[in-house]
Amino acid sequence: MTDTANAATDLDPPPKVALPIRGLRQSVRELAHNRDILGAMVRREFATKYKTSFLGMLWSLLNPLFLVAIFTVVFGVVFPGMRSDSGISVPMPVFLFAGISLWNLFGMAVGNNVESVTGNGYLLLKVYFPREILPLSTVLSGLITYFFEFLVLVVALMVVGVYPYWTWLLAPVLVLVLAAMAFGLSLFVAAANVHFRDMQHFVALLLQALFWYTPIIYAFKIVADRGSIYETLWLVNPVAPIVVGFQSVMLDNTWPSLGWTLYSAGATALIVLLGYIFFNRQEPKFGELV
Repeated sequence: MTDTANAATDLDPPPKVALPIRGLRQSVRELAHNRDILGAMVRREFATKYKTSFLGMLWSLLNPLFLVAIFTVVFGVVFPGMRSDSGISVPMPVFLFAGISLWNLFGMAVGNNVESVTGNGYLLLKVYFPREILPLSTVLSGLITYFFEFLVLVVALMVVGVYPYWTWLLAPVLVLVLAAMAFGLSLFVAAANVHFRDMQHFVALLLQALFWYTPIIYAFKIVADRGSIYETLWLVNPVAPIVVGFQSVMLDNTWPSLGWTLYSAGATALIVLLGYIFFNRQEPKFGELV
């Protein structure tokens, strides 16, 4: 981090100097030009997360496994009838782990990025770099963590008799789309938090609602069986087609709905575009407000 920061000192603006609003094309060029700083930020984010932890990266695995255990008891023991005709083709713990680990990638990226700008105010005044590197580094660090959780899912699936199939090739694409969506939303919440410091509480509530609105701990078939209106109401949430598609390609070895998958991809592109526009318009005020 020190070497890359020193390399960028010739670009340092004076403290409290307002930067011009950058266009999208310029932002992408600067991001590519500062990829070394991005790499250093990702390494710092990843190392800091587990630096003082005794179990280290195991915590990233224990968190979803703990939730899996809770929901398995609730739906498998306390309310076993809720699993009737659910369409789940794998053991409940495997089904839950697939959805919860994927949700953690999204939810933790958005939630942790609320203070990605305000929490690095000292850095904004010291070194110039594209400010979107801050939320992007958190998302990329989350992707690294999720890679190891994905490997655990693959092993668990093969243990229960689900083996690699051509559909699995689509899984990384769906994961990247979800990560891109998280990045776009992170741009919104990080910039908004500079002006409204209560954003963390609002985002926590919205993520909690979105968790239950997405078929993660229950099968989408339960919703679809209630009628096309309910199916549409659930899938209009752009996170849902990604999660349902991931469950299809990994757990059932079937291809997801092309239309709804393209809808989520298009919504993601729009979210990233609008997030960039909003973030860049607020960026000149960061130095004064953080």
